[in-house]
Amino acid sequence: MSLPEVEKLFNEHFHCAVYMAQSIVSSKEIAEDIVQNVFVKLLDDRHSNVKYPVSFLYICVRNAALDYSRSQVYSLRAMNRFQRLREEGPSDEEFNFLPAEEAEHLMHVQQLFKAMEQLPPRTREVVRQVYFNDRSYQETADLLGVSLATIKSHMYQSFKMLRERLAGLYPGRARKKKIGY
Repeated sequence: MSLPEVEKLFNEHFHCAVYMAQSIVSSKEIAEDIVQNVFVKLLDDRHSNVKYPVSFLYICVRNAALDYSRSQVYSLRAMNRFQRLREEGPSDEEFNFLPAEEAEHLMHVQQLFKAMEQLPPRTREVVRQVYFNDRSYQETADLLGVSLATIKSHMYQSFKMLRERLAGLYPGRARKKKIGY
């Protein structure tokens, strides 16, 4: 589709498309991002011969919103599985049927969670908010009532501590110290 065609579609259908996406993902901000991404993709040359652009737009928005929802469900399932594995470890039956790479990965995840448990409580909470609750540093700072610099400091400290505690997992990936001048 040409730029003028996409601009016309945007001006006439953006708000309705956001409303439709929001009915699927339950968040206006995420719905707006989804719709904007669809409009960007419509500028791709592959979509130059679309016969019914309005219908195509709404189908793309619906599919993108459903894809997002599915990815959130899969992420939640994976997090629940990791939480269970962290607390209980894989059952013997589960562990015996895992491919070697996945079994090794699960062991590494368990070790990561154990290492996280050793972080200071406030640092551990910051890491959970940023990585497991998918919050930005600023959102985490606002939620915890601290400055952005404090969040950055906690994240730096957590990376440093986790790197030290997990150094044995990936011996070939050890960081080399920079030589200063």
